[in-house]
Amino acid sequence: MISLRKTIQWVLKSFFGVIVLGLLLGIASNYISPWLRGKELMIFEEFIGLCRSYWMVLTFFLAIISIFWVYDWVRERKDEFRKIWEFYKPIKKLTPEDFKIQKYKKVYISRKSDVTIENILKNGKHILITGKPKVGKTRASYEAIEKLENFSVIKPRSEEIEIEKIKIPTLSNKNFILFLDDLERFIGRNIDEVINGLKEKSKKLIVVATCRTGKELDLVKKELPSLYREFTNIELKKISEEEGRELAKLAGLHLERFDGTPGTIILDMNDMIERYKEARDGQDILKSLKLLREGNLFVYSVLRVKDVCRDIFESSDEMLRRSNWDRIINNLTELV
Repeated sequence: MISLRKTIQWVLKSFFGVIVLGLLLGIASNYISPWLRGKELMIFEEFIGLCRSYWMVLTFFLAIISIFWVYDWVRERKDEFRKIWEFYKPIKKLTPEDFKIQKYKKVYISRKSDVTIENILKNGKHILITGKPKVGKTRASYEAIEKLENFSVIKPRSEEIEIEKIKIPTLSNKNFILFLDDLERFIGRNIDEVINGLKEKSKKLIVVATCRTGKELDLVKKELPSLYREFTNIELKKISEEEGRELAKLAGLHLERFDGTPGTIILDMNDMIERYKEARDGQDILKSLKLLREGNLFVYSVLRVKDVCRDIFESSDEMLRRSNWDRIINNLTELV
């Protein structure tokens, strides 16, 4: 079935063709009319006369259709771009939301590793920031990237990308930071080819990636060996209790539970536990996601998660019905 958008495009192209023809005939009428005289083509000559008389009107319509055409072309380009990239921005326009930093607060305690990360980026080298969950890998990436100049940051979606579809705005800055949060999610997603494709299209490319230590990092070493060798690996260590108290004080929070990671202070460990209890029906989904992650599966379909819920945690058919499933997912999203 032909979509309305395609129909409009076809109509605009047809009008565009007719108007261009009319303009050309109007402009060339002085040369064509003498040739037509004496031939049985009077209707055609009358048409040329009309084109010559109304050339301003034709030009106006041509301009209007061209504007619509260009607008539609730009929108199509943007749609294609969004299918590949989560975001593309100059550094000065970056926000914590782009990096999906939860409960962002301006306070930040710099560690020795932060200086090292900044120096590595200034030298134009690829960097892999590793560490335990909530230790601050994404936040450290954001803080270091924000200090660079004359770069744009681009983040791909974790789906497989067709190399020929890699698009970068033509008038864009040619110095790029490619940000790969949770590098293990890009395993099996031809990320090596994407990086090579970007290298060809850019003047300078720096890859900044994050990855959890443990199974995730071991899997990256195994499945992405050539890419891993290109990285300078910086492991973030836990902060001291004294640093934790200072961070909590600066953030206006009360330190109750502390496991050495900044994330548990900012996100509040007790609050996280309460949120998990409030999840109720969603607990089976969360446990299924955790189980899949422990099985080294980092990208999965809704059907696979439902199968784990049903087969392992014996979730009811009522819960797995689409309407209830969507409601539970929305509730979980609100709890984050």
